[in-house]
Amino acid sequence: MSAPVYQESACRSSVRSATSFTRATADRSFIQFYLKRGTLIGADAVNRPAGFMIAPRLVEARATIPPGMLSDEAGALRTLL
Repeated sequence: MSAPVYQESACRSSVRSATSFTRATADRSFIQFYLKRGTLIGADAVNRPAGFMIAPRLVEARATIPPGMLSDEAGALRTLL
C-alpha cells in the first residue's frame, strides 16, 4: 500500500495564464509555483508541509522571485521572505 499524498494550495488569483516552476524530489513531493509578470501569485504543494508553510507568506507579499531560485532545491524558501 502506498503512502497517502497530501496536497495544499495557496493562490492569489487565476493561475491559468501564469508561468509555473517546480521544486521536486525523488520522494514524490513537490511545490509548484505560479508567476504572473514576475510576481508569485500561487503555489501548490504535495507532501511538502514545511515549504507550504512559507508559500502563502510569499504569495501574500507578492514576492518577485527569479524563476531559477524557485526551482532550485538547494535554496531554502525561508531566505526568500
